Amino acid sequence: MDDFLREIQTSLFREWINNQKKDYYHLHQSETDPDAIIIENEYCYSYVTFNPQCIIELCVMNKRTDEMAFYLHFQFKTLKHAISLFEEMDQCIKKMIDQPICRLLLCCSGGMTTAFFADKIKNGIKVLNLNMEVAATSYQKIYNVAQNYDVILLAPQVSYVKLQVEKVFKNKLVLKIPTQIFASYNVGALITFVEESLKHKENKYNGYVEPLASMMEIKTNKNVLAVSINANGENSHISYRLYNSHQDIVLDSNIIKSNIKLQDVLDALDTVVLQNEMIDVISIALPGVMVEGNVYSGIIEGGNHQLKERLEKRYEKEIYLINDVNAAVVGYYASQNEYKSLAFLFQPIGRMAGSGIVVNGQLVRGMDHLAGEVALLPLKLSDSYLNLANTPEGTLELVTKNIMSIIAIVSPEAIVVYSDLILDSQDVSDEIKKSLSQYSLKVYPKIIKVENILEYILLGTMILSAKE
Repeated sequence: MDDFLREIQTSLFREWINNQKKDYYHLHQSETDPDAIIIENEYCYSYVTFNPQCIIELCVMNKRTDEMAFYLHFQFKTLKHAISLFEEMDQCIKKMIDQPICRLLLCCSGGMTTAFFADKIKNGIKVLNLNMEVAATSYQKIYNVAQNYDVILLAPQVSYVKLQVEKVFKNKLVLKIPTQIFASYNVGALITFVEESLKHKENKYNGYVEPLASMMEIKTNKNVLAVSINANGENSHISYRLYNSHQDIVLDSNIIKSNIKLQDVLDALDTVVLQNEMIDVISIALPGVMVEGNVYSGIIEGGNHQLKERLEKRYEKEIYLINDVNAAVVGYYASQNEYKSLAFLFQPIGRMAGSGIVVNGQLVRGMDHLAGEVALLPLKLSDSYLNLANTPEGTLELVTKNIMSIIAIVSPEAIVVYSDLILDSQDVSDEIKKSLSQYSLKVYPKIIKVENILEYILLGTMILSAKE
């Protein structure tokens, strides 16, 4: 599009936004920024900012949690495209309005008892006209669904897992339902108990991690845009970081949406490339299987068939698609200088695991990049893989058996584990030693648990493409 025409149509889009009259928010011009439009209500604070080169930012902040619920930026292309993105932002605002101020999840061993109690609580909430939502689940499913709730209420028969659940959901309020309240199904007493507990709740964990620096020498003259497409809880993210040829971080940002479409990826890349002409390489890490230079993944809605070729044609730059756990193992390897051979195992909640392997400083890819695809291992398990991946006990079994396979094939010096349901690396070490005790082995790989994977992915993504 001609720049002059783009400016005119961007002005029309801005005027269209100013004319939006909705009863569920107040829209007004920012008092401090002439290029920003503020949209707010009691639930969220949102803004639309018009930047140079017709780059537009859309953001929604949740007032209750003080967290960003939606963020993207794009260069104006067409009115239809811009309006569609604004409507996605509008849907996010509506979702917050419709979302109860407090969501309760009751949990017992099988879910039946708490389901009955939850029905009684729903009736009580309706009678009292409280802005709450309640649901019930079994212990087997709690780790898969609790991310979407504010308060986790454990029945007396499963109250022994409270510390375990708190370790997994660091910023959730986890409560043991008092036995007297649970035995009598006293709805009023439970609601009072929750309200009093919420008054004293503290958010102790913000999840911030300092960007990692490489401890290995990387000789390159390339400026690399490293991108990670990933899912976290209810939202999906496009996280990106621009490294210059000295591996200094020039730009660090994150797109947040409920789901990621191919057009979202293109919008993000279009904007960053437009604003940073220095970029030589675009390197993208995402979960999935590598086939002939492409990573086939379900994380991009609608698929990403021939993504590499499309990006090469669009940007006329070097393009790399990388399996995210391969990137993570390279990132971890580069961030330390103690181990020459190591593996990185990622076991998500309720899904199959992935691993990456470095031997003598080299990433092991194998034929068709299948090295590290632990999902292909014919493991003998006590239950189905996906069922086991829903609880700490089951995840410990999966991680132990996957690690045993890695030891048998590669025997690295260290194995790094990223899994929300592995609470202590010592638990894994103990299981490994128990399994290997019959062979009279005295030396075992060091088991290292990490609390963050994104930093290793971004660093590894940069290194793999800078070294190519």
